Amino acid sequence: MTDLHIKPKGELAYGRVDTAQALALLIETLNALSPAPDLVVISGDLVDGGTDQEYVHLTEHLSTLTL
Repeated sequence: MTDLHIKPKGELAYGRVDTAQALALLIETLNALSPAPDLVVISGDLVDGGTDQEYVHLTEHLSTLTL
């Protein structure tokens, strides 16, 4: 996964892209893989502005990854 650009809850990137929803769908897909991957690499801009709210939102989503 790369360049997630997670925004605070309820905010859209560029006023139109729900990056958190895209991450949720990606995690749902990863969690459904069988066999499960041994590793997931996340790179690039994890959050958009570097705020605490964004990192909390990111952590909430990443906590649902079951690998």
